[in-house]
Amino acid sequence: MNLITRIRSLFGTHIERDAECHDLFTLINPDEEGIPLQESQKRVRRLKFFEQCRKGTINSSIKGSEIDFSKIDLPQMFGVIAATSGMKDQQWRMFRGTVCEKALEKYSGGQLKYVGDKENGMDFIDANGVRYECKSQDDIFNDLPSQNGKKSSIKDIRSITLINFLGQVREIERTFDYLIMICNSTFSMGIISWEDMKDHITVHNDSIKVKIPKEKITMISEGVVPVCKEPVTPSNILDSVFDRI
Repeated sequence: MNLITRIRSLFGTHIERDAECHDLFTLINPDEEGIPLQESQKRVRRLKFFEQCRKGTINSSIKGSEIDFSKIDLPQMFGVIAATSGMKDQQWRMFRGTVCEKALEKYSGGQLKYVGDKENGMDFIDANGVRYECKSQDDIFNDLPSQNGKKSSIKDIRSITLINFLGQVREIERTFDYLIMICNSTFSMGIISWEDMKDHITVHNDSIKVKIPKEKITMISEGVVPVCKEPVTPSNILDSVFDRI
């Protein structure tokens, strides 16, 4: 089965007239000559992403959110996360988190604007003013192991710190409408609304945390294959700084 036949089998023969898929159909046309290898790979990844949406392994829309997640280039975004995997030390975690959030903005297809450097308690806002907070960590969707090493029967995801405090803890305040959760180790993404999450928030001495039942999370994608990028490490960042001073 050639690529053109494969596209038609995925989306139907009307694809040439489908505004959403027309560019994809024409750009990946194998009769087109002179396409750089990197661009060809990008187009094929896009086709695979559409196929995942077709099969239901990627949720393209979430009720109440205006974001079309099928338009986010997740392989590119997770490529940034993979490239920064060497920045897990405590002093670099916040920097890595900012880099990954900026990557989500960059590859969101213009749907998300990063405001985490200006606003408290939210990282993104969309064109309709819907607010999103983003949290990422390894194994975020995995069950915690029990003390004897066996898998826990608890159906919650790992605890997520929403706010850290220096001093007295304030009351819980709604600052976002959706929480985006990113698993750095399995390249997966999930989302939950504030309304579905709020009853699972707990206040601690120095922080506010949430532990969400898995069945309340809408998974956007699981096991995305990241684009291979040049690794970003603390040493090459420091080398770059010292080359300039």
